[in-house]
Amino acid sequence: MRFLDEYGKLESDFNDILFNLSSYNSLNTLAYSPGGIVYEGALEFKKQAKNNGFKKAQSEGMIYWAKNTAFIKQGLIESIDAISVEFINLYCNEIDTICCEDAAIIISEKKLIERAFLWGNLLEKTYILDYNDVVASEFYSYLSLIYRGQDNTPSFDWTSGQFNSHLSEAITETINNFPNSKAAKEFNEYLELLAAESFKKTDKIDEYLKNKLK
Repeated sequence: MRFLDEYGKLESDFNDILFNLSSYNSLNTLAYSPGGIVYEGALEFKKQAKNNGFKKAQSEGMIYWAKNTAFIKQGLIESIDAISVEFINLYCNEIDTICCEDAAIIISEKKLIERAFLWGNLLEKTYILDYNDVVASEFYSYLSLIYRGQDNTPSFDWTSGQFNSHLSEAITETINNFPNSKAAKEFNEYLELLAAESFKKTDKIDEYLKNKLK
């Protein structure tokens, strides 16, 4: 966890420096160039960043540097216990396949439910471990994404106020298939409330979410 914390701080510091470089526009030809030309210096910079544990990422045509999951796993997976391997694999999956971008959920409803399920399973194994807070944060973050959605992909329809039927179907499937899982226990409570409110957003739903997902 000390390694991951320091790595995250280094990632942030690296990007702060990157964005303030006078050469940023030339480096950004890695992502965007009107003439389609990537500058040689940008390619060399990308190579050096990779050699030092980062990978190029981009959003809205702007490059930044992100954690490299191959770098994280290198020399680590073989040295840690099975539960920690499970954690690292989930942690790296969040980096390699992000769930959200531009205030929108960009993975399927099924994948969204699956991630909550997997983080929930891990949460029940990590109460005395140093990364328990990270696991809990990920689990409840996914509950929020499922229950509320994001600004551009809300769980309740803007017009009708109706809860996303694909989400409710995926929630029900998890409850039926894995009734004793951490996720299923949480889902069942929310699904019962949704059913009582005819699967529409109401004051009771708002109050529940306010108290549950602080």
